[in-house]
Amino acid sequence: MNTLLGLTFFSLLGCPAPPDSITFSGTRLADYFPFDGERTWEFQNSDTSITYRLDATLLVDETVSENAVKRYTVSYTTDCASADKSCVDGEELRAVQWSSDNTNGVFIHSYRTGGLDMDGVPLEESTVFDPPIQVADFQGKRGDIVETVVDGVTWTSELVAFEDCPVQVSSQWTCALFRLEHDMEGDGYPIEGDYWAVTRYNVVAFDLVGDTGRWELRKTDCEGDCDGVW
Repeated sequence: MNTLLGLTFFSLLGCPAPPDSITFSGTRLADYFPFDGERTWEFQNSDTSITYRLDATLLVDETVSENAVKRYTVSYTTDCASADKSCVDGEELRAVQWSSDNTNGVFIHSYRTGGLDMDGVPLEESTVFDPPIQVADFQGKRGDIVETVVDGVTWTSELVAFEDCPVQVSSQWTCALFRLEHDMEGDGYPIEGDYWAVTRYNVVAFDLVGDTGRWELRKTDCEGDCDGVW
């Protein structure tokens, strides 16, 4: 059947003509950043001179923005796994507040680096982004870039690749690699850099600009409702 006859045939049947091609709209990216349950992660640095591990904990956070987007804070603390007496066990190095959902996408709302006092209260106020920095749209494909302008600074996040996850646990996971960058002076610590995320487990490796080495997942746990709904 030639093209003209084919189109006439489908029209007579009351059916739309077949499309010339199928467009791939992308993968659901918010699924790579789940915040359900009581999650913990343990990371080890690829630089063997780093004498401590890094524990990450999903904190209870009831903060809700004006458009009712739920936010979730991940706190990163030292785990002195060696005999290095200069290491302070349980010291918070940074905390990052995220949001992730299949309507809006994935965002970073704020961060802090000042640590906590003896009562667990932050010693310094958080740096808040208004608008929040978008890390990913709700769905996307390799090469997609999202852009956010905050206080005159342009942040870009690119979905660089889908590749094997650089983790230290035994796995065959495929990660989405996101590269978050900005156009201001300075290194953008502690959020600028590369993030490897995988469905069901969230960020499993990250290499921050201004940091030493890449942090790679050593083990992870989730208690409670860990069903992918958050």
